[in-house]
Amino acid sequence: MVLVDDLKLGSAKTKEFVGLLSALEIKGNALIVAQGGDKNLTLASRNVPNVALTTSDSLNTYDVLRPDKLVFTRGAFEQVEARLTRE
Repeated sequence: MVLVDDLKLGSAKTKEFVGLLSALEIKGNALIVAQGGDKNLTLASRNVPNVALTTSDSLNTYDVLRPDKLVFTRGAFEQVEARLTRE
């Protein structure tokens, strides 16, 4: 699991997103869990094979167990943590 402060892209370019993944040293299957609907992140990540993007609100058990790496933004992790402690 990788925890980052934020995943903000300047544009919706797949090349920029792939560069971000290689800077984080993400290889293999990965699930990116973001706090909200970031349009640039959604558009840039949709053509990258073996990478899925979800929000903290729609995260489920199957999503967590499937990938090799989980990448959480700090805000998304805090939302999931709050949701799990509430239930």
